[in-house]
Amino acid sequence: MEAGGSDTKRVNVMEAGGSDTKRVNVMEAGGSDTQRVTVMEAGGSDTKRVNVMEAGGFDTQRVNVMEAGGSDTQRVNVMEAGGSDTQRVNVMEAGGSDTQRVNVMEAGGSDTQRVTVMEAGGSDTQRVNVMEAGGSDTQRVTVMEAGGSDTQRVNVMEAGGSDTQRVNVMEAGGSDTQRVNVMEAGGSDTQRVTVMEAGGSDTKRVNVMEAGGSDTQTVTVMEAGGSDTQRVTVMEAGGSD
Repeated sequence: MEAGGSDTKRVNVMEAGGSDTKRVNVMEAGGSDTQRVTVMEAGGSDTKRVNVMEAGGFDTQRVNVMEAGGSDTQRVNVMEAGGSDTQRVNVMEAGGSDTQRVNVMEAGGSDTQRVTVMEAGGSDTQRVNVMEAGGSDTQRVTVMEAGGSDTQRVNVMEAGGSDTQRVNVMEAGGSDTQRVNVMEAGGSDTQRVTVMEAGGSDTKRVNVMEAGGSDTQTVTVMEAGGSDTQRVTVMEAGGSD
């Protein structure tokens, strides 16, 4: 559904498989925009929902869902009201009984967002949420996993100005739980959160909460081991740090 101007839209659904349900919704009211939604699948009993809703200006959105596997549920939601933005959401999976939710919600200006979820494994749950209301920002959320029964939650919530956020979760292992939360209300900030792990039954929580000014934060968790629990919490309210 569209009411607007000079736009280009491509919706590609390619499938070789079994009992599947796919919903691709593209709703737009705006200007000179380019949207590409690609769903490629070879597998079994799957449910996929791809929703792209936009009211805005000079925007480019690419949503790619590529899967070869079994009983999976994938939801990709891109909701935007804003200006000159670029959004890329890539979900690539080869595995089993998995649930993936990728939500990108934005109201703002000249922003770039990249959300990449790559997985080869088993019974996994991944949630990636990017919520932003602000200005000239760059956000990259990357989740790469090869493993077993894992749960990963990556939440990036921001209301602010000229900021750069990178959240990288890379894992090759077993029964793990990872939570990465980045919450910010502020100004010209740079945040990097990197979690790299090769191991066993682990629980990790990385929380970055900030209300302030011109700050740089780097949180790196690197582990090769066994049954571990790690909590990294960074809370800040201040200025040029």
